Amino acid sequence: MKDVTYMLVCDIQVTEKTKYGAIVRKDTQVDTKVSDAGSSRQTVSEVSNRKEYRTRIVTTANKANLKLEDAQNLMFEKTAFAMSGFF
Repeated sequence: MKDVTYMLVCDIQVTEKTKYGAIVRKDTQVDTKVSDAGSSRQTVSEVSNRKEYRTRIVTTANKANLKLEDAQNLMFEKTAFAMSGFF
């Protein structure tokens, strides 16, 4: 008898167009290590008419002697149900 756990991780990104005249500013900062003694920082600012939302959904299935084929459809359904809550 084996205790089996499967995990489904789904990263979601949704963009939404803003109302007329609204402006969205997005700042991105990237830090990189160049060597033991130094690093580099890059900052980018963008302006657009879209708002951006990101989230992650994690679905798990756990059962003794669980086979992937038995868990897969239910995990997809549960993930789809969680995603539908965004709309």
